[in-house]
Amino acid sequence: MRKTYLGWRLSGTLLITAMLMVVSMPSWGYPTYDGCEACHGSFPEGAYTSLHDNTPWPGAMMGQHSFWVSSQCNACHKSGPMTEVFLNQSDGIQFPNSCVGCHGRAEDVTGNCTGQAGNLGGAEVNCGAGSGLRQVHELRIGAGTCTSCHTGDAAPVGEDINPANYAQALSTVKNACDSDGTESKFGPDGLDNDGDGQRDASDTDCGASAAFVINAGLNDAWVTDEAPFQGIFLTVFENLKAIFLAWFTFDSMVPVPDTATFGASDQRWVTGLGIYDGDSVTITAELTSGGIFNGSDPMATQNTSYGTITIVFKSCSEAILTYDFPSLGLSGQITLGRVLPDNVALCESMSGG
Repeated sequence: MRKTYLGWRLSGTLLITAMLMVVSMPSWGYPTYDGCEACHGSFPEGAYTSLHDNTPWPGAMMGQHSFWVSSQCNACHKSGPMTEVFLNQSDGIQFPNSCVGCHGRAEDVTGNCTGQAGNLGGAEVNCGAGSGLRQVHELRIGAGTCTSCHTGDAAPVGEDINPANYAQALSTVKNACDSDGTESKFGPDGLDNDGDGQRDASDTDCGASAAFVINAGLNDAWVTDEAPFQGIFLTVFENLKAIFLAWFTFDSMVPVPDTATFGASDQRWVTGLGIYDGDSVTITAELTSGGIFNGSDPMATQNTSYGTITIVFKSCSEAILTYDFPSLGLSGQITLGRVLPDNVALCESMSGG
């Protein structure tokens, strides 16, 4: 009896140990990930330094990639955080294209190239989505590196065409020309999406998006469809090359109980001033609190290091706002439009467009 019990304990211990070993095994990007590691460095472990521009990233490559997909593991993994990643396949609804969702474009899909879908993952119909990626590798490594297996790729569309996942709601990067700075969050350059050796605004394909210049015709009330009954007032001071922002919004959760006697306890207003350059401005955000209605006692105070707000103007009627409030763990991106189009014609005349 005792021998049987000891044998059971030993077997159980070995079984648990084996299970832990399986669970703790690293999840490579795809079965031949070691071929990528030589050029790109370790993906899942350790602090990462870019082998492209020598910029140190604030953590492991895998952990920082989660920033761009809002920590959605199924953006890349097929069926859970520790499962395999295939280049053209994941189990997510918001991010169905895995790696090529951000490093390739749907417009490059031909549907008739051969590809090695069975070995590298993804369906044959997706073949071609990574043609820009393959062109990048051919430029850096040598002709025939990829196209010897992936035949039939079409010429990649221009840099200004966004990858598929850039349109997804949970993606934190929206612009392939990097006009909003999210592609280049961890370095001076974003991606070479079309594989022509030119990146971001330096690519001639991005010339149109880089041409807009901020002007006083942008003075207006701006809103986003994603947050009703909230809004932003912008004032451009052309002589100072500065923009003042007042953002009327709410707390990230409703305070309980609501003890306000005028207005609501969850109302917030954020202000800030920033110097603009070309089509973008970065504003140091200030949060004002502690005051009382129409009075000076107690005196309101301002937290002058609350975070940053970056706005990139796509046109006289559209802008991309990126906010980062580190102490609160709040960061994200919204698309802004005008409340009314009255000043659009003035703005376009002042911008030359």
